[in-house]
Amino acid sequence: MSIRGWERSTLLAAASVAAVMGLTACGPTSEPAAPETSGSGSSSSAEASPKDAESTPETETGESEAPATGSASENNDDGGDQNQQPAEGDDAAVDNQEDAQAEAPAGSKPDKDDNDPALCDAADLAGSVEEIRGGATAGSVYRGLKVTNTSGDPCVLAGYPGVSYVDADGKQIGAAATRNTSEPAVSIDLQPGESAMATLKQTKASNYGDQCEQVEASGLRVYPPSAYDSLIAEQHITACADPLIELMTIGAFQPVE
Repeated sequence: MSIRGWERSTLLAAASVAAVMGLTACGPTSEPAAPETSGSGSSSSAEASPKDAESTPETETGESEAPATGSASENNDDGGDQNQQPAEGDDAAVDNQEDAQAEAPAGSKPDKDDNDPALCDAADLAGSVEEIRGGATAGSVYRGLKVTNTSGDPCVLAGYPGVSYVDADGKQIGAAATRNTSEPAVSIDLQPGESAMATLKQTKASNYGDQCEQVEASGLRVYPPSAYDSLIAEQHITACADPLIELMTIGAFQPVE
């Protein structure tokens, strides 16, 4: 072989080797290359699992929110303690209520000293039952319950008296009188020696037969308006012991001209 032929054979062999090496470099490998872990960030860090992302939510500033340190029951307990604290001033209200109860013990009864000093007490008055001309009607009689200021001071008489029959021992007989509201209540400045009168309607006990349980009354117990003490106005009359039978009606006190 000539030198030129040998050179040509050598070049062809070298070209074949280069072609083979090029195909080997471009072909697929059996295993993928290991990912890079450089500090600039990698695809593996960006592809974190969704569970990891949800477990630590981030705020707008990029910081993770810390979980609550207390349980729901602990928070409720704290709120309950705050709700159970008494409001400011409750202790004072309780103290005032206890003081009021101490000043008015259960079972105590008012007396004439509890009356308003400006109002007429029974002790200031004398009472009587007065006949009224033409006061009789079928089954009933109209009379006047008169009271006179026997004290040395003026007093105010305003409204309806409480009236009931009593026996000789002062014990109530039957039902108390009901109010006749057809006459308006007025305020009377009752000077010493002056009188006022209320219209008293008395139904005859005989109208009710045996149901009445008739008994003799010796007078009327009279409570002046707004007073705690009472007086007796003498009157002998037949009354009914049955508390369901109302024999009297009483009007408001009016000035006597």
